[in-house]
Amino acid sequence: MLSCAECRELLPALAADLIDDDAADADGDDAVRVAAARTHLAECAPCAAELAVLAGAFAALADAEPPAPPERIWDGIAEAIADDVAAGTIAGAAPAAATPATSATRPPASGGALLEGIRVAA
Repeated sequence: MLSCAECRELLPALAADLIDDDAADADGDDAVRVAAARTHLAECAPCAAELAVLAGAFAALADAEPPAPPERIWDGIAEAIADDVAAGTIAGAAPAAATPATSATRPPASGGALLEGIRVAA
């Protein structure tokens, strides 16, 4: 049986649903560890509670919208693009006067990218 410490190593990936129960490496050790962790979680209330907290956190992050960047960020981007266009350093762009980005031209914020970053890190 897995110890609490060994089980806790797998909790973030289990909570984010990143581990396939049938996952196995060449020796089948991964599938054995996942099965042992699930058995441990069924018998250990503290680890099961920690898993529930982590799963709730991941669910909340999945639904969260990232904060909008400050206006100065967009102003800086628009200024840098205008400088590059004026200098002709953007391939295929003809020098022209660029206008600052407005809220209508800014890309929308998306919570999905936030969770995807977490999945990649886990």
